[in-house]
Amino acid sequence: MTQAQRGFALGALGVLIFAMTLPMTRLAVGDTSAPQLTPAFVTSGRGAVAGLLSLLYLLYVRASWPRRDLSLIHISLIEALEAEQQQITQTLADSAVYIKDPGRVGGLQARHARIEEELLAALERWEALGSR
Repeated sequence: MTQAQRGFALGALGVLIFAMTLPMTRLAVGDTSAPQLTPAFVTSGRGAVAGLLSLLYLLYVRASWPRRDLSLIHISLIEALEAEQQQITQTLADSAVYIKDPGRVGGLQARHARIEEELLAALERWEALGSR
């Protein structure tokens, strides 16, 4: 069985199992003339059983904990770098900096180039995290 066939079969099994939840819930709750279990109890029980089965599966396959290296961290880093880069660009666009503090211009240009490299690396990392 290929990966695609296996994925299709597992997806179909999931749909079938999900389709059976409504009749099973109706059976568990019963009708209004002879109630069996409360809807809240059935709903809570379904959630608890699903969570327990998920936990057992994750323990069985020895799944690792999610890494803290999340894309949101990289988004804030990218935003901070872009803001700093924009500020440097505005400073370098002002002719006063070249007249009043010409020694600062070289440092700003070097930092602008480093930010460009850091931005490229952060964007590549963000794309890699998004493709997982």
